[in-house]
Amino acid sequence: MTLIVRDLQLQPYEPIWQAMHAFTDSRTADTIDEIWLV
Repeated sequence: MTLIVRDLQLQPYEPIWQAMHAFTDSRTADTIDEIWLV
């Protein structure tokens, strides 16, 4: 299993939340899973 971990540190919530939604909306079956740490 391949997984990408993004350690984004302390950031404003809303822009990260929007980026997560954009990432999810643009995923394909071949997109590697990601965990975003904020």
